[in-house]
Amino acid sequence: MTEQQLEDYFYKRDLGCSDAGQYQTIEDEYYNIVGYCKKVRHGIENLTISSGERALWELVQNARDMSEDCRIRVELNEDSLVFLHYGKPFSHSSLSALVKQNSSKDNPAQDLAGQYGTGFMTTHAFNRVVDVCGPYEVHTSRAKVDKYIRMHIVLDRSNTDSLEAYKEMNRELIQVKDMWKSTEECEGHIPSTFRYKLTPELVESVSDQIKNVAELMPFVLVINERIKKFEVCDNHRKEHYVFCKLDTPVKDEPFGEAGWHEVEVVVNRMDMLSPKQTPAPYHCYYLVSRDKEDVVIIPPFPTICGDVEKVPSLFLWFPLLGTEDFGVNFIFHSKKFYPVEKRNNIQLPEDVPAKKEAGEKNESVLKSMMQALFAYYQIEGKDSTISRDLCKVNFIKETEDEEQKRFYHDMQTTWNEQVKNWKVIPTAEGRKSITDRRVRLLHHDFYANLNEEKRKLYESTLAKFASYIKDSNGEEYLLPTTDLIKWSELVDTWNCKEVGGFYVTLDDVCRAIKDKSDDLLEFLQFLKDSGNECLYDKYALIPNRAGNLCLRNSLVHADFMTDDMYQLISPLMGDAAAKILDQAYLSLAEYTEYTPSALHDDILVTMNKWRTNTLVRKNPLTDEQVTALINFCSASSQEEFANFRGRIMAVLPAYYNKTFRKSHMQKLEEKEEDFYNTAFFLLLDYTLYQISKENEDWVKVNKSFLLKLLTEYAKSNDNNRKEKLDSYGVIPCQKGYLCVKKELLKNDGIIPELAYFYNIIIGQDLHEKWIDTDFENLYDDYATQTPKDIAPSIQTELVNYMKGVNNGDCDKDKTKEVIIRKIILNLDNGEGWDDWFGSIDDNKAKYTFEMASGDVQKGIFSLMDLEDKDILRLANFNINGALPSLISHMERQKELDDERKSTFNFCYRIGKTIEDSIRKRLGNELLEVQTRKHVDDELSVDDIQNGQDMIISYNGKNVYYVEVKAKWNFDYDNYAHMSTNQIRMAASNPYCYALCCVDLSDSEKVNIPADSSIEYVEEHEKEIIEQTKVHLNIGEELREIIEPVLNAEKDVTGKRIRLSDYRANISKTAFTSGVHLDFLIEDILKKCK
Repeated sequence: MTEQQLEDYFYKRDLGCSDAGQYQTIEDEYYNIVGYCKKVRHGIENLTISSGERALWELVQNARDMSEDCRIRVELNEDSLVFLHYGKPFSHSSLSALVKQNSSKDNPAQDLAGQYGTGFMTTHAFNRVVDVCGPYEVHTSRAKVDKYIRMHIVLDRSNTDSLEAYKEMNRELIQVKDMWKSTEECEGHIPSTFRYKLTPELVESVSDQIKNVAELMPFVLVINERIKKFEVCDNHRKEHYVFCKLDTPVKDEPFGEAGWHEVEVVVNRMDMLSPKQTPAPYHCYYLVSRDKEDVVIIPPFPTICGDVEKVPSLFLWFPLLGTEDFGVNFIFHSKKFYPVEKRNNIQLPEDVPAKKEAGEKNESVLKSMMQALFAYYQIEGKDSTISRDLCKVNFIKETEDEEQKRFYHDMQTTWNEQVKNWKVIPTAEGRKSITDRRVRLLHHDFYANLNEEKRKLYESTLAKFASYIKDSNGEEYLLPTTDLIKWSELVDTWNCKEVGGFYVTLDDVCRAIKDKSDDLLEFLQFLKDSGNECLYDKYALIPNRAGNLCLRNSLVHADFMTDDMYQLISPLMGDAAAKILDQAYLSLAEYTEYTPSALHDDILVTMNKWRTNTLVRKNPLTDEQVTALINFCSASSQEEFANFRGRIMAVLPAYYNKTFRKSHMQKLEEKEEDFYNTAFFLLLDYTLYQISKENEDWVKVNKSFLLKLLTEYAKSNDNNRKEKLDSYGVIPCQKGYLCVKKELLKNDGIIPELAYFYNIIIGQDLHEKWIDTDFENLYDDYATQTPKDIAPSIQTELVNYMKGVNNGDCDKDKTKEVIIRKIILNLDNGEGWDDWFGSIDDNKAKYTFEMASGDVQKGIFSLMDLEDKDILRLANFNINGALPSLISHMERQKELDDERKSTFNFCYRIGKTIEDSIRKRLGNELLEVQTRKHVDDELSVDDIQNGQDMIISYNGKNVYYVEVKAKWNFDYDNYAHMSTNQIRMAASNPYCYALCCVDLSDSEKVNIPADSSIEYVEEHEKEIIEQTKVHLNIGEELREIIEPVLNAEKDVTGKRIRLSDYRANISKTAFTSGVHLDFLIEDILKKCK
């Protein structure tokens, strides 16, 4: 029904008016009702599904206004929502306001948020019909309550634009008007109840809205002293809990000079479904003005409150839903706030005159609360509870009103100046303010183009790379340890002037990157995702295959080149190796392609440089270069690496003490060897050059290796390879020297003796030019050398020598004459000597006799008196030059025979002296001294004198043993010697065995030759005695050494090892030290007594 139809309905019926006054009254009532209906209709038309949360706050607000001891219960069932509260009963005015949707504040001086005003229409978001029950007070005057009745009314807003809406409104108003007539009385303190039926689809949404209300309830209880209890029974979520605030604050302390207090209170949340119903305490912190009218909720917020950014920043007793993006996330409440009509904000300054005053008052109240907040956080340590979300400052709003722009700008500037001093940024050294010189954050270029997913992906990587930046002292800057991007983005909104002072820029990070790291790829991918790819060309950031960082435009990509191939080839690529991109970074950008052909060219350039440096300038390759060449040349795509290169490489590495290891590499060119030849020929030529510098000692040790190498080398069909051997001396001659091929000769029949004669006479060793016989078969084009090539020069020199000697032009040369005689002796052996040396053959008799001197010629004639067979015997002795040594041996043997005879004579004289001295002292005929009777007497093992030269016996008992050693010459032998039997006798009789040493080596001191006669010895007996040194403890010394040997000899089991034919060496010192013979005589006397 339209408004016109409604008007027609009203005026066309009989109103039954008796006068104009009555009509006017009816007409006024009509227009009032129509006005109420329009208001309800407009309010309901603006409802949305989210209006339910505002509706709940409207119900709470109304309940709070109804009592100073307000207790509220919200019950959600699967089909209904019940809102119940205890408070002031309904009155005629409040019930009328509920029906008409007008505010019914009875007393403006009271802290009323607005009772049953237009906001109540929002509750129809739950249902257009609401069932209201509660106490109703019947007044007979303003101050007098006549009675309380149980009120029940149903407000039906199902039809908002019809005649039925008008009729329904009229009906409800009549019901309100006649409510006092009810006879159902009750107590005035029973609860008021609002019941809404819910559709199943709405229950979940209402449950969420109740949860949102509960999350803010701690703040509401802090601000509203009138609300004592808030209970929720959500049967849909299976939750039942009660909020209530403790009466006594935990803390209430003044701060600053404006009379503000810092207050801490506890709001308990009791879980009614828990068996113990243990309360969960939520601590709330706030600042309150002296007059209690202004409150600033400060962090930390109770955890139940959820996301700080979803909490309205402005409260007027209750949250002004819509102020979640006011500009900061602190909560400001003031009784003095002027809200806008929709209660979704306070009135802000505007150029509109009607709103100007309220806006200015609100701005003043806000600034007063903010100054108190700033003063509080200037107190040391108070900012320790401020979280990042509470540091957000964003008052910039899109508005055309200049006054509002000014307001928001002032707010932004004021807050920016404050927050930068707060120590809120978490660092490794604790919380710091942005004014700390060591604090750094990310420049907005880091994250400006990143969505939330990318920010989460890259944040840890950015934190790591940003930490590379150091201050002037080399110390790391302090970055936020958590939420790096969010902190950086937040601080950027503060519009701090020192932008360059505390931001880490992408340029800073890129300059600091020096090495490839595990997460470098992720950082570079970040640069791409954040739109900063241009930095690839500004800074060396992208790794090449070697891991070194390069500019993007200096890199090329080689898809065909695996990492193994790169490791093998890169040392031979020269500067091009540094240009090959690490394939893992291919997706970052576009790169120029690098082809196998380009690789071949780069290797060629590098090898030419190396060849010039080594084989022209004679600078050796480094070990790394040699290794690289060997590794590269050992690669092939062939399964059987049996070509020339393969056979050479199987041998060559050993020269460098390296092992040949074939590696597989894909075929990059149609003719594979063309790809390798430049490097291979360099390695081969360089190796030949290096070998050519080795000496004969090296050849001796490495001959087998060299033969293997050259054997394979000689198989090359390339004539250039053979010509290289005329430049590099690597083939050994028979002296072990390394020579170039063209200077070597092959010996063709020259026997060693002839070569020896050539060396002595001509002064050239033919072995120095003759190729080592093991290497003769490498090539078949060696030049040869025969006996007829060298014999003429030998003969010419010898014939000229003989002429010169006969003419007196030169001295005799024993060496040449020996060679002439040997040639003469070989002339008839049938080996060709007579052919080689025809001139010497013609003059051999003459040369033979002329080579002997006068005395020698006589000697030759003397020897010719011998039988022919004896002359041949002498000649045979001298075939190998043995005759001179044999003659010397015979002369030495004669000397030893003479010494033996003299020693025998000395033993006799010494024994005689001992015997005479003892007999003289003892006068006893029983003494006997036994010595050999003749010098040639042979003593058997059983002979009594087998271990000594003389035995002293007394009364038929042997009491002493004496051994005599005489020495004339220490040059032939440095020692005198005791035989095995002498050692055994001395060791077996250690206390009655003496060694007498006679030193006759100094003929100037004592001249008794070895071949002295017995008569000469007797004449010099006194001198012999004086030269005799006696060693009485020789037996003890030998016993200590030989006792284990003697014990082994006594072993009858045959298990022990025995020694035989051992002797003792008596040094020259024994002949110059010791005691006089008289001491021996005295010791013998003691034994006899």
